[in-house]
Amino acid sequence: MLDQIINKINKQDYENAQKDLKKIITTDSSNSKAFYLLGIINLKINNIEEAIEYFQKALALNQSIEYLFAYSEALIKNNLFVEAQNSYKKILNIDNKNEPAIVNLAYSYLLTYNYSEAEKYYLQALELKPQNPHYYKNIGNLYKKQNKITEALKFYEKGISIDSNIPEIKKGKGLILLSQQKYSEAWDYFESRIYSGQNKGTLFSIIEKNLFKNKDIKSVKKLVVVSEQGIGDKILFSSIYNDLLKCHTELKFLIDSRLNTIFKRSFGDHEYINLDNYDRIRDLVRNGYEFIYAGSLGKYFRKNSSDFMTKSFLKPNLEKVSKYELLFKNYSFKKIIGLSWKSSSRFAHNKSFELKDFKSIIKDKNYLIVNLQYGETKDLDEFNLKNENKILKINDLDLFNDIDETIALIHTLDCVVTSPNVTIHLAGAIGKKCLAFYHSEYESILNQKSKNDWYKNLKIVQFNQNLSDVVSKEKNFL
Repeated sequence: MLDQIINKINKQDYENAQKDLKKIITTDSSNSKAFYLLGIINLKINNIEEAIEYFQKALALNQSIEYLFAYSEALIKNNLFVEAQNSYKKILNIDNKNEPAIVNLAYSYLLTYNYSEAEKYYLQALELKPQNPHYYKNIGNLYKKQNKITEALKFYEKGISIDSNIPEIKKGKGLILLSQQKYSEAWDYFESRIYSGQNKGTLFSIIEKNLFKNKDIKSVKKLVVVSEQGIGDKILFSSIYNDLLKCHTELKFLIDSRLNTIFKRSFGDHEYINLDNYDRIRDLVRNGYEFIYAGSLGKYFRKNSSDFMTKSFLKPNLEKVSKYELLFKNYSFKKIIGLSWKSSSRFAHNKSFELKDFKSIIKDKNYLIVNLQYGETKDLDEFNLKNENKILKINDLDLFNDIDETIALIHTLDCVVTSPNVTIHLAGAIGKKCLAFYHSEYESILNQKSKNDWYKNLKIVQFNQNLSDVVSKEKNFL
């Protein structure tokens, strides 16, 4: 009976599989496998809390390693990291050399920013399998996340020496080389990102056989440029589009729909196709178009720092700019400063700060502070209630989705102050003066030691002490 149910699960017939399993536990409440399979189904359909309940019932009957793994996965998905760590440790109590449990435990500590424990368990896994290149990748990623660049490179290079065909390892090394401005060496490593698991999906499966691989970018007749992942990288690498347009006037672009309006204004009236318009993309494949990811343009047009000449590359809507200029005429401040202070990404720990950290700027009566923080801003509302100097919130402006409007607003400001988030790219793309604060543990290809190549008016300040003191010292930049 259970074999038939497992077959239904494998065929994604979850509804009938659940019905059969519930019949079993009605007559046999001690059937741990039935509870476990109910948990698996709910995990697959993203009913995480129900999955956890079923796994708990299975484990109450049988503390098997298989059940503990599934339970731990559900806990991670529900952001119950401490509980997941305890569950993985139960596996290690049963089998102290269980590599998947050790690696997953390390990853759970990484998710909670407990880097020392993550390092401890990643190294433990490496001790068990010193020739596993993925373990070198894990440790390299951990060190890169802490901005321990020398150590990260050492582990990436060891992983590559064992197996040079793992794209995630080469991507990690490429990102570091880009931040070090070693462009001629970096791009080949960075190219591997398009073959990494993170990039593989429906779009990649459609265009994979039509990826542009010729050394001469000028020779291709039918070319489609594919935006990178993440809105920040989509903007960053669009800084190369004008160089490509000098070689090719007939181009098509796969983009995020939020960028459609401003890209048309900035780069001309080409065909801009949504990244999820798979029917149109299949048409292009059938018609012999080749595809190149935007970040791959760097190896043709950004071979050294002297190739980065552009101060701005996106064009704001001047009517919208005039609207904000008119609005700010109602205020008598010497400077108008845009402020964004947090990130919405999963690893936001060292990219998100508190409003109180920027109080030296906010309380300065020479400045009108304008909100540029997208997403949930309950902390902004609370701050404005408690403080005399208010942060101006532009009503009805969707700072996350309405990029054209947001860039028009930023264009009217004197300067932008921000944490490491997409605001850097919005300001950088129009050449706006920008002061960004990076925790010393945060790494990015923008975090360059000499003057920033990508955004000429960007100043990045790294800190490992009280941020409010650092902000006070940097006020002169404004």
